[in-house]
Amino acid sequence: MESVQIRCPQNRIACATQIAITFTKGIRQKRGEPAPYEGGGNAMNVDIDLIKSWVSNHRDGIVHSIQELIRIPTENRPPTGDEYVGQLYLKGILEGMGADVDVFSPDDVPELRHHAAFYPGRDYTNRPNVVARFCGSGGGRSIGFSSHMDTASRDPLPWLESEPFSGEVKNGRLYGRGSYDMKAGLLASVWAVRAVRELGVPLRGDVMVESVVDEEWGGSNGTLAARLRGHNPDIVVIPEPSHMVVAPAHLGVRIYRITLSGAAGMRFGGESFENPAMGASVVLEAIQSFGAEHQSRPLPAIYAGGDPPPVDVLAIHAQGYGVPRSCSIDFFVHFFEEEGAAAVESKVYRFADELRRHPRLSQFQIDLEPQSRFVEPSSMPADHPCIRLAAEALKALGRDGVVRGAPFACDGYVFNRHSPTQAFILGPGGAAAHAADEYVLIDDVLDLVSVYAYLIVKWAG
Repeated sequence: MESVQIRCPQNRIACATQIAITFTKGIRQKRGEPAPYEGGGNAMNVDIDLIKSWVSNHRDGIVHSIQELIRIPTENRPPTGDEYVGQLYLKGILEGMGADVDVFSPDDVPELRHHAAFYPGRDYTNRPNVVARFCGSGGGRSIGFSSHMDTASRDPLPWLESEPFSGEVKNGRLYGRGSYDMKAGLLASVWAVRAVRELGVPLRGDVMVESVVDEEWGGSNGTLAARLRGHNPDIVVIPEPSHMVVAPAHLGVRIYRITLSGAAGMRFGGESFENPAMGASVVLEAIQSFGAEHQSRPLPAIYAGGDPPPVDVLAIHAQGYGVPRSCSIDFFVHFFEEEGAAAVESKVYRFADELRRHPRLSQFQIDLEPQSRFVEPSSMPADHPCIRLAAEALKALGRDGVVRGAPFACDGYVFNRHSPTQAFILGPGGAAAHAADEYVLIDDVLDLVSVYAYLIVKWAG
């Protein structure tokens, strides 16, 4: 495939390139020529303890690389985004490791805008995908790792524990926007490939490492474009922050907006009209009750032991010079694959009809509008051999090796529903995704490198 180049200011190119050179410095192999492992490395005798020892010896480098990527802001600001310098950084690393790297804009994939899962309204100027392939000798199973470079914005400010792009380390936590969601997971997959290559393990299957754009805010077009471009390994691991749980399933979600509209102005002449901002309190109580009922149903077996799917308020807005004309409330509804998007949509619209009949809201016009695509729920078989390998590796590291559905939505559905590739989720723990003081747990990241490398060796070796 023909690759396109990222264009950005020369000084930023130089900065990102220098960071990538630093990362790859010391890799012992030339392009396509892994250095031999003195112990006669192969998929049979390279076990999790040997991999863990390699990871321990490279701890500082792993942490430093995550810090460097966090210091490159890659915020998604629909309809645009700032991913390109981060993608340039990653491109340099992967090329320095000997990968065949495909750099392309989603707009370069002609089938994308005609696909049923395409989400319109996004601008992909200077927002390239980066997909790297490390070629095996042939005849083996292929494995991929799919991450997104874009992050939520740095808001809300201020941050108290660190600055948003500091990459500061405190008490085993690495802080910064995108640390938890999901730059640490992305770089864990890169380091896993490096570990396997430096241990000299010959692979028959190919290994793919990709970083897509526009995942946040339900974009998904970057992930879809890579599938339509032909990057479809046999199995894919998505390093979203699952807290070291192997997740063969994930939720779906949609964001909705309820708007109360009425009369606006000041009551100088004794006018009688209701304030929609005050009416919002009734809607908020109703959303809370709706959420409680939505969460009360039994969990599907793959989600047993986890949390019910959340319903929550994202934003409330009203403004006027006096009584505002309208007040809007944005809220999201997560749902299981078994429920289906049509049933959830019907349920939400029935909820809006109930609000219209509420006696305390009778003076308002009430409108309901979707604010996002349906991010579809999806799953793959929980007994898949690669799922078992991941749980096996986690247990060997002293982890629980839990297999359970992820309590969030993500791009896994693009693989499981719109491509020939099956995908599951396995990522680190941490906290504060999309919030101030986001952090990832360093010990989780280190163990992830070991688990990912183990999967590469056992699956593609």
